[in-house]
Amino acid sequence: MSSITHVNDSVMKRPPNIM
Repeated sequence: MSSITHVNDSVMKRPPNIM
């Protein structure tokens, strides 16, 4: 569960380059 939160934080801080 902690991993998911960490990933979410990273995505919010750094916009995904997928788009």
